[in-house]
Formats: sequence, structure tokens, C-alpha cells
Amino acid sequence: PKPVDGLPSPRVLSPQAGGAGVVWVGTAGEGLVRVEPGRTATVAATAGLPSSHIFGLVTDRVGGLWGSTVSGVFRVGLAELDEHLAGTRDTLEVTTYGIKDGLAAAEGARTFASPAVRGGDGALIFATVGGVVLFDPPERRRPLPAPAIVFEGAHARGVAHPLGATGLSLDGPMPSLQVSF
Repeated sequence: PKPVDGLPSPRVLSPQAGGAGVVWVGTAGEGLVRVEPGRTATVAATAGLPSSHIFGLVTDRVGGLWGSTVSGVFRVGLAELDEHLAGTRDTLEVTTYGIKDGLAAAEGARTFASPAVRGGDGALIFATVGGVVLFDPPERRRPLPAPAIVFEGAHARGVAHPLGATGLSLDGPMPSLQVSF
């Protein structure tokens, strides 16, 4: 094992693999750190994170990084974090969830035993001081398919016109048209 150089604090609370050799690290008081081979970069709370104490991190399947803090659970886009660290974005767009959103307690659990995990079905699970919180991120919610529309026929000029195998063809002006489906 080789220690990682360049961390702003030795108090690491939550490492999370982010893909392409990147590891995101939550710290106790120094915010969020991106660790890549040969370099590190820090995202401070002043960039829009709800706290500089990040207890648990987990990625979702659509490019988001979720974390638990003393101020609640948050989500921020990984692309936004990359833009911020590249200097092309000053402030992050962070969504924070707390007691008003249904959490029994906003504060994440201060533990070294995986305070945040993603289940095999995509659900995000966080340990808080008020118990376990389950998030159902948008990528898990699949919209129902629209029902098929079946046209049955039409009434034009007061006359019923059933729908045939080739459809329906009406000529001339239609002062009134009623379609059944």
C-alpha cells in the first residue's frame, strides 16, 4: 500500500470510486477531494457543498455523486464537479435533502463502516443519526409506456363511418367530425 499525497486532511471519512481512475474522498472539515493518479484537488464547502464534513459518498448511475453531511444528504453532478475543478464553474448546483424532505435527522452517521451504499437495484442507502434513509433516484423510476390508442370509427355529417382495414377516407368539408377511440 502507498499513502496518497496531497490530501488536505488526514481525516478521511468516505472514499468512493468515481470511474476512470478517480476516487472521491469525503473529509472531516476539508470538503470533498478528487484523487487521481499523481494529483489531488479539493472542492470546498464555499463552492456550494452543504458542509465541509462529508461522512458518506456514493455515486448513482446517471452521473451524480451523493453524500451525507452534518446538514443532510446532497447530490451534485460529477460533470459539475469536474467543471468546478477545471475552473470553468464557480458555484455548484447541489440538491440537499434534510428533515423537511422526510429525513428523521439531517446529520449523517459518523462511522467508518460504509455510511452510504448503492444497492444492486440502484437504491441509495445512507446511515444517519436518526436511522437508515433510502433514496430512490430518478434513474430507477421507469415511466409506464403510453397505452395504445385504437381508433374505432368516426361520425361525419351525422353518418357513422366504421374504420376499415385500410383506414378511413372522408371527402369534402366536415362541419362536424366525431372520432371514437
